[in-house]
Amino acid sequence: MIAARRTGACPTLGVVQAPGPSPAPYSARGCCYSPSLSSLLVWKVMAQKLRALPVVDGNWGPWSPWGACSRTCGGGVHFSYRDCNDPAPQNGGKYCEGQRAKYQSCCTEECPPDGKSFREQQCAKYNSYNFTDLDGNLLEWLPKYSGVSPRDRCKLFCRAKVRHLPLIIIVIDGTLCGPETLSICVHGQCIKAGCDHVVGSSKKLDKCGVCGGNGSTCRKISGSLNRSNYTSAISLTLMHSNRV
Repeated sequence: MIAARRTGACPTLGVVQAPGPSPAPYSARGCCYSPSLSSLLVWKVMAQKLRALPVVDGNWGPWSPWGACSRTCGGGVHFSYRDCNDPAPQNGGKYCEGQRAKYQSCCTEECPPDGKSFREQQCAKYNSYNFTDLDGNLLEWLPKYSGVSPRDRCKLFCRAKVRHLPLIIIVIDGTLCGPETLSICVHGQCIKAGCDHVVGSSKKLDKCGVCGGNGSTCRKISGSLNRSNYTSAISLTLMHSNRV
């Protein structure tokens, strides 16, 4: 810190001031100090100390254990995370580059065929909230598919069974993006998946509804159905039920 000996009034030191009133000098132990000059010196000393410290770039720590699966069957996802703390960036060092989170498929076994679809289960959860219409009747919530924009396929659109009242939230990870696709929702985004419920898989259903099959496990039956006054042509193929 620069000081001048006190001789009556404090002298004016040659410090360039910012526009506005100049701060008054103050005295301590018989010396006069300029507040502006003191601030500049403090910053200068701090900058010198920072330059003297080593720059440490950040590095990723280990991945965490995989978290809980978002589904118990039908293909969910679970996540693993890591932190930029091995070491953490210091003294102006760079932050870690790359992804902090990763995910993979889990619980890919088929769900029981006689149960509700995953979207139906998510909408039905709101039945227990006892929402009522204007007449006091309890509302039963069902999935809504028609009229949903492709960019909103990972939102859960529920409608009241009797009255068309909307209920819109984000679906749980692992929900199929729609009844016509095998892609699944992850954090609100539609991600490609195969019929084996594995993210990134290219497996598809064959004409018999078998995942990864070659179409040899079923056959097409064509013929005529004769009734008393009419004849109708029919064509049947056993297909797999794809529930969302």
